[in-house]
Parts: sequence; C-alpha cells; structure tokens
Amino acid sequence: MADVVALSGIVGRLTTYGTSPNKLAALGENILLMGSLLLLAVGYARFLSGRTTYQTVIDWQMRFLPAHAVWAAFVALAFPPFFGFM
Repeated sequence: MADVVALSGIVGRLTTYGTSPNKLAALGENILLMGSLLLLAVGYARFLSGRTTYQTVIDWQMRFLPAHAVWAAFVALAFPPFFGFM
C-alpha cells in the first residue's frame, strides 16, 4: 500500500511540476518495487497455502534483483547524457 502512495505522489509531482532526473529515477524504482512486492505477495500466498516451499519464494525474490541492478545502471549511465549532465 505504501508503494502505491509513493507512486501516486511521484506521478502527481510529475504532472504538476514536470519531469526531473530524480523524479524519473524514483518512479522507475518504485515501479520495480511494486512489481517485486506483488510477486512476493503471490509467492507468500502460495507458501502459506502449502502449494510451494519457502525456498521457492526466496529464489523468486533473488531472481528479481538483476532488474534493480539494470535500472541502477541505466540511471547511472543513460540519465547523465539524456539530461545534459556531461
């Protein structure tokens, strides 16, 4: 629920004040976090209902980590030239 509040706040600032590198980086990371949390909710629901093991939930979470690394690399490498910081 907190991620939805953060996303709505970021989108509200984007529509009111325009874009900035910080707002876009935060928006992308919050979208990734929301996806990760939704997948974890599904995984834990399956674990609690006995349809999967806890290790499966952990493996699912660990497979999502490269998406965060890719986003961080994109922000670090692509944002500076895109926003004229070089």
